[in-house]
Amino acid sequence: FCGPTDEFTVKDEVIADMAACGFTLAQTWFHEPEVTKKALELMKKYGLRASVTDKRLKKLCQENELDKVDEVVKQVVDDFAEFDNVVEWDIYDEPTNALFPVLKKIVEAFRRYAPHTQTVINLFPNYAQPHQLGDIDYNSHLDHFIEQVDPDFLSYDNYHFVGRESRNKYNLNSAVNEREMLIRLAAEQTEDRKELFFENIELIRKKGLENGLRQMLIVLLSEHGSYRNLTRAELLWE
Repeated sequence: FCGPTDEFTVKDEVIADMAACGFTLAQTWFHEPEVTKKALELMKKYGLRASVTDKRLKKLCQENELDKVDEVVKQVVDDFAEFDNVVEWDIYDEPTNALFPVLKKIVEAFRRYAPHTQTVINLFPNYAQPHQLGDIDYNSHLDHFIEQVDPDFLSYDNYHFVGRESRNKYNLNSAVNEREMLIRLAAEQTEDRKELFFENIELIRKKGLENGLRQMLIVLLSEHGSYRNLTRAELLWE
């Protein structure tokens, strides 16, 4: 589960709903450690495990502070030592290869100070451009990441249902039922990248099998940025 604002998410009733929906692991993308601790208490109450994001880890990466990694990681682990439902540390989202050295040091530090947990580094999808990757192509990017970072597993996202205005406009008022209306709405805002989506799955699977690494795919479920609000059929497809 990944929710909206801190104020909305860190409430007893919201965490209870998350558990009732069947979620077992939730990301804590909160700005302040004290907010994260409040969330962890509620999550423990309802049997949820946590993937913790901490601004101190992000700062290490953004400022490429290799010399501070050991000190900061130990501090983060000590800060959350009382919470046995912390199973992951979400370090960075979609890094360029220039960050691989600092990411390697962070992964190694967590293995020393919190060996019972794992680290998460979410990679770009295969439609990312070379200037984003810092590599000549996606295949090279994956190889460099695996060789240089030695991750716990391969994680990436691929959002292929893109929204755009269609050249053809459909009369929604004439739809005979809700299903027909949803079909027409989807037709008005449809541009997808299914070929790249399946290629991405196959390449990550191949790299995972070759290197003994599990794989995780994050798919599109909610509207954001240039990505459209999905129909029921598209949600089922995902």
